[in-house]
Amino acid sequence: MVTLDAMDCHKKTTAAIREGGAGDVIAVKDNPPTLYRRIKGWADEAAALPEHESPLMSFTTTESGHGRDEQRTAWVASVLEDLPNPEKGVGLRSLGCVESARILNGKTSLCQHFTRG
Repeated sequence: MVTLDAMDCHKKTTAAIREGGAGDVIAVKDNPPTLYRRIKGWADEAAALPEHESPLMSFTTTESGHGRDEQRTAWVASVLEDLPNPEKGVGLRSLGCVESARILNGKTSLCQHFTRG
């Protein structure tokens, strides 16, 4: 298993990993922007579906301490038929995301981190 940062999220890199017989988990940011937009759009649509129709498997934790409240939801999807233009995602077998909502001093901050596998 190879894990890489978003800067290595390129077709040639993923193809070389797969040719070598390994699997991969690679962070996806807005580099490359097209893949990020496709994944984010698909994830937003999937998250809006009723739970029994959603391809997402998720787990949520809530923590309070040090003056802040934080909720984190991690999800993964391995059913990717609905991802627009799936042929462009070389070897794309799964998507993952960690979403966090943090409340500190009355202000809420939201964050999403995507991975592809």
